[in-house]
Amino acid sequence: MSLAPTKVAVSTSILSKRWEFLWMWLTKLEFGDELYSESEFKSLQCFLDRNLPLHRAPVIESFRLELSGLYFNPEDIRMWVVVVVSRYVRELEIYCPEKQHILPSSLYTCKSLVILKLDGGIILDVPPMVCLPSLRTLELKGYTCDVDEFVIDTPSLEYFKLEDRNYDSHPCLIENMPKLTVAYVDVRSTDLQSLIGSITSVKYLTISSKAMFGDGFIFNHLEHLTLRVWDDYPWNVLVQVLKDSPNLRELSCLSEMNVSSFV
Repeated sequence: MSLAPTKVAVSTSILSKRWEFLWMWLTKLEFGDELYSESEFKSLQCFLDRNLPLHRAPVIESFRLELSGLYFNPEDIRMWVVVVVSRYVRELEIYCPEKQHILPSSLYTCKSLVILKLDGGIILDVPPMVCLPSLRTLELKGYTCDVDEFVIDTPSLEYFKLEDRNYDSHPCLIENMPKLTVAYVDVRSTDLQSLIGSITSVKYLTISSKAMFGDGFIFNHLEHLTLRVWDDYPWNVLVQVLKDSPNLRELSCLSEMNVSSFV
């Protein structure tokens, strides 16, 4: 039962009273509405509202929620996340692009969280300081912010991916990342100094932005660098990057028309 997809496990539980509550011990939960009609999704919504708070596993290893339709209620998502955080969730992935929703504040101080992936209409209404001491993987995409600036303290972070198509200044400051090895940054803001300054420990860096590093950033550990460039890319900045990356072994420059690689 523990190896079966969540939907199959739940369906199996319905078949027999002996198995009726076995799904409640599953440590990996995955729910999505991509194949659901409106009525089917309402059934899923009612099922989660009624049963998720009764889930019996002391630790939820992973909770994945993919809601691509318009039927869900943002407040329901908030409450579901409250439940899984209270069960010491280790991996949380939420994809809900059609409606904006605010996640609970308890998420941003979850000490058990190892992997966090947020994609869609998520509003980051966060406290000034976000502390996720066990987090190793962080992916943020398609979000908006309700605060002018916030700091994320992630001492265990190893992989960081940020996609932000907002041209306004970037409010996220990420600090204390001594273990960061891989970073992927795709942003439109031209104010990246604080962000770039926080990822100088990486070995693998992919960056897509018209704003680049600037002076004063030394990448002593950087070995592989991938740049997405435009026609008006300031190549003098690239020269500075090469000077400031003494251990760089591979450089790739990507554009819409061609790919150049230098080793």
